[in-house]
Amino acid sequence: MRGGFWIVGAATRSVPREPRATRATTSFMALRSSSSTLVNTPLSPVSQPRSLDGREHGFLDDPTAQLSAAPKRPPLPEVLVFQSWWNEEDSKPPPNMRSGDGIGRRRQLELRYLTRDGLFQMVTDDAVVPLSLRVDRADGEPMGPHDLHVGRKLDVLGRQTTLMKASAKTIAWIDAEAKRLLRRRTALYDELGRFCDARRALAGAGVPRLYLANPVAPTDKCEIKQGGATSCARLLAEIAALESLLLGYRR
Repeated sequence: MRGGFWIVGAATRSVPREPRATRATTSFMALRSSSSTLVNTPLSPVSQPRSLDGREHGFLDDPTAQLSAAPKRPPLPEVLVFQSWWNEEDSKPPPNMRSGDGIGRRRQLELRYLTRDGLFQMVTDDAVVPLSLRVDRADGEPMGPHDLHVGRKLDVLGRQTTLMKASAKTIAWIDAEAKRLLRRRTALYDELGRFCDARRALAGAGVPRLYLANPVAPTDKCEIKQGGATSCARLLAEIAALESLLLGYRR
């Protein structure tokens, strides 16, 4: 539901995974809107990292750390941390100051996304304890880690909130995951180009222009937006569209 929230006590919902090829018709509008829901659900405890043999180790003590192959995707942090702020205008502005100029007390907000639970914890500058809530996309599905990036606008309890900053660990994961997804999209786009006009096929599938691509030369090498500002959700949606189009040629 857009622009509203409910108090609920339901169990947490799982974090959405990468979309399958058959879901190529994912609405791109769902990537731009959100709504939030208060929850009262116990959160899972943070566990120690485990090695490949299933035991708990510190990294330097893990006997299998040197033997394991490099992961295909960067490890997802247990918490993604974002910050936002705004000026809360005083009820009585100073003399010679127009109302609406945004001069007033600066308010700060920290949003922590718990990747294991699929929930947010909101901490304001005057909060005593964090407030747990769920934020949904426009299609009603809960937001996942790929939906979040610096610059993303969220509806947090009725307030339009922009994620302005992120922690170093959060930025590192978003940038690494965006690079991985961009390489995947590039490979699929090149493969589709062997069978048809990939640009025209994507336009027919609802993707008129590739995200991050140069509109004049879409085949040029693309670069991610550094600093955790790349939308991994848009890359995932385009990957799903490309995989769906390729199914018709692989049969």
